[in-house]
Amino acid sequence: MPINEFIEKIVQSKIYRADGVGVHMERDFLKTPLALIQTAEHLKKIPKFLIFVSVEIKNKPRLSLADRYQVTEYKDNFFQLIINYGF
Repeated sequence: MPINEFIEKIVQSKIYRADGVGVHMERDFLKTPLALIQTAEHLKKIPKFLIFVSVEIKNKPRLSLADRYQVTEYKDNFFQLIINYGF
């Protein structure tokens, strides 16, 4: 499930947002981690702050500091962190 679709589903369903921070890793930075989807469906709650983390290996030996990470802020305390590494 795409991250945007998951966020909209959570916002519309008014699922309980417990205090705390959740960090979920996913190889594909466009998809929602399956463990998070299952947790939301079965427990009917997720942390108040959610961070989606993905790591990409670039085809360069070194990256500048500005190119090493990207942070995207979605609505309702959802964030995405993409970490880039050189080979």
